[in-house]
Amino acid sequence: MNGKQSNSKDNAATQNLTPEVTGLSGYQLNVLKKTMAKARKAFNEKKYELSEDSCRQCIDIYPHYAAPFAVLGRIAYSFQKFELAATYFKKSLDILPEVPGRLLFYSIVLSDLNRQEEALDAIDKCLNINPNLIHALSSRAKALESLGRLDEAIEVYEMLMVDAPLYSMPFYNFSFLHKFVKGDKYSKTFEKLAENIGSIGSDNGLVDAHFALGKYYEDIGEHKTGFQHYLTANEIMSNGVEYKIETDFALMDECKVRFPKGGAWLNKTESGCKTDVPVFIVGMPRSGTTLIEQILASHSVIHGAGELTLLRKHVDECIVSPFGDTNVTPLDLTNSKQFRKPLSQSANELAEEIIAKKPGAKHIVDKMPHNFLLLGYKHLFLPNAKVIHCKRNPIDTCLSNFCIQFSGKFPFATDLTNLGKYYVAYAQLMEHWKEVLPDQILEVEYENVIDNVEFQARRIVDFLGLEWEEECLQFFKHKRSVNTASFVQVRQPIYKSSVGRHERYGDFLNPLIEALQPVL
Repeated sequence: MNGKQSNSKDNAATQNLTPEVTGLSGYQLNVLKKTMAKARKAFNEKKYELSEDSCRQCIDIYPHYAAPFAVLGRIAYSFQKFELAATYFKKSLDILPEVPGRLLFYSIVLSDLNRQEEALDAIDKCLNINPNLIHALSSRAKALESLGRLDEAIEVYEMLMVDAPLYSMPFYNFSFLHKFVKGDKYSKTFEKLAENIGSIGSDNGLVDAHFALGKYYEDIGEHKTGFQHYLTANEIMSNGVEYKIETDFALMDECKVRFPKGGAWLNKTESGCKTDVPVFIVGMPRSGTTLIEQILASHSVIHGAGELTLLRKHVDECIVSPFGDTNVTPLDLTNSKQFRKPLSQSANELAEEIIAKKPGAKHIVDKMPHNFLLLGYKHLFLPNAKVIHCKRNPIDTCLSNFCIQFSGKFPFATDLTNLGKYYVAYAQLMEHWKEVLPDQILEVEYENVIDNVEFQARRIVDFLGLEWEEECLQFFKHKRSVNTASFVQVRQPIYKSSVGRHERYGDFLNPLIEALQPVL
């Protein structure tokens, strides 16, 4: 269990809710507390709309009540509205600062926003209150990793793996930092984890343990054992998850219908913002997007902003009128009760929010891979913004997704057949975008970058209209924070061990390879 999985009650300092402090009557306080209990119960039952309504009732009764803001933050986080979640948690902590659980969750939200220094500060405040909170210690190590302070992170993980041998998250996180060799100083620790795995009491703990052991056994050459651990981890993750890949197929097909080749939408960009500062890196997760961003961020006039949710946020909020050939509507209709903004307002606000990440930068890179779903909207909002599409061997891409813990963000990745089918649908959608937006998209193949990083780096920099800088080849020395599963790789020179990784697994991958046939 970690901060993400704790329930809506915090191991908290209690807010003093008395008539003298609040100015409320005893009756009003009783209503307030009952309504907050209702909000928490609804949240735990995943009845988010009911929970939100109850929280807002609490705030109407007493605006300085910390708890409802914290629950609203958790609701926003559940829908991956990270900026909104951070705002709510900050409001809650401004009212009642010394609440370890809320500080820890706030740090997780900040980390997802790639605000690692702020995340570390929140964790340290949490540990000042409770120095032995292992979830906070593990989160602290993770923040240190993202900031490139790997030796400090490893020191924390080593302590936790010894002191809390059934708390598996440190094992999972540490496995990314170390290339295991049979018989090295960590072998006994991981072999003991394998022996004791039946004593881990939660599904989340089992998932972390199996992914960690998958990496350990893969590194030492016991690929069959390692893959069995990956399979088990993904099976546990998929338990109880209602996922139909047909829903994702329909979403990608709808993108083609909304934004057809030769459609009037292509020329309806007068409401968009004409800035070319934003650059979008898209592709499947684990396709080299972090590496390309790190290379670009090493250029003196380019800022790597990480995986931003801003494009999706503004797509959800805007009004896009039909153009005669297609009815272009927001992808997310859950906000239909809220006031939607005109496209021009959304476009300008999107540009302003991206530019605010690094004022003065010539280009600011958003490397949210799944923005490949939104390239039609990108054209309407920011018609001059360039797109870099990262591709990688389909089997290697899918295998890498299967062997990573995505915390439920990508349910298609827990089944090899679904993973292959999803990749095919993604590849077909990208072919559509390349047809309709050919001048906006540069395709970069991961294997080509590995073979000749300078040629590909120069090609990308030229695509963005910039002068070449040799620092782009020293990307592994760049000290910016990195908050993806590739954070270790981008702090090293180019390596080729991940190319052709799938060849070690033979028949295990038959369901994946069969599903991928249309693109092989």
